[in-house]
Amino acid sequence: MAVGLLYTILRFGFVALLWLLVIGLAVVLRRDISLAATASAKTPTSRSRKASRQPEKSKPRKSKRGGRPRYLAFTGGALAGNRLKLDGQPILLGRSGDCTVPLQDSYASNRHARIYYRDGQWFIEDLNSTNGTYLGNNRLTSAQLLEPGMVVRIGQTTMELTR
Repeated sequence: MAVGLLYTILRFGFVALLWLLVIGLAVVLRRDISLAATASAKTPTSRSRKASRQPEKSKPRKSKRGGRPRYLAFTGGALAGNRLKLDGQPILLGRSGDCTVPLQDSYASNRHARIYYRDGQWFIEDLNSTNGTYLGNNRLTSAQLLEPGMVVRIGQTTMELTR
């Protein structure tokens, strides 16, 4: 009798545990779907996005000595061969459509890194991404000075400042 009762309690406990798992999955999926819907609602239409700040297709030129960088040149990944004109505004890099430069890279986070201009110099910082942002071979742990020719890597996408 006691064995049968224990067996019944274990069966009901197992069923309850399975239901908790299903409910937990439903909550996570619902949250992800609502976040994706919010992000897509903030994304400009394709026409207005192209009119904003999309990288222009061109071959990177050899930089001259002196002067401040004028472009962010993409040297590897899906955006290789493109460059973005620098105008002093912060550049947000990531997979999200509301980033300044949306990356088509499965190793990039939605909001992966930020490049910004301060006191006459460009800096890069990782925004707590999962896979990290690399300056050369070093993973960023804080904002770092970004000079022309220094290679930045986010997943399979590489870029550098050029003049």
